[in-house]
Amino acid sequence: FRMGHWDGYVHLFKKDMFGSGLLPYVLRIAQHKKIPTAVVDRRTGKPALASIAALHLPKHIKKLYDYQTEVVQDILSNTLEETKYWIPRGMIEIGTGGGKTLVIASLIQTVDSPTVVLVPGVELLHQTHKVLDNFLGFPVVKIGQGNEQIENVTVSTVKTLALYPEQFQAYLEQIQCLVIDECFPP
Repeated sequence: FRMGHWDGYVHLFKKDMFGSGLLPYVLRIAQHKKIPTAVVDRRTGKPALASIAALHLPKHIKKLYDYQTEVVQDILSNTLEETKYWIPRGMIEIGTGGGKTLVIASLIQTVDSPTVVLVPGVELLHQTHKVLDNFLGFPVVKIGQGNEQIENVTVSTVKTLALYPEQFQAYLEQIQCLVIDECFPP
């Protein structure tokens, strides 16, 4: 609001579009009011998902715990009940030391698509980058603190992207996986 990106009012629709997170609600209301609907999916296709069993694991990790594997499978198998429309999303809650970053790495490796991982601060930026870089076996970059390099998997603080939206807009439009670590309700 203070930066001029929002006028202080809730706007759920822009012209004839709305955020995909509202789709279940819009479909339920339309069905209740008997309004014909059509879902137009402009995604380039459901990414080919790698097998969770075939993940590249660092030498010190023999396998993921069952609950970690279940979390990845649950997120990737989400569909809307009304339409069986595939919407891979979810919110996970794993206690401190439960391996959230390993779950994130497994999700990234399974989806194998351009991904941004957002973290709340610099300390978690470095920690998450280190774990992902060791786990994934391919370049993971962090943006912020003067580094503006972008790769297939990028870790950033929320503040960096919020301060420079124009600089990263083209990249953000092509990502297919967004992970927000440490998401707290207001």
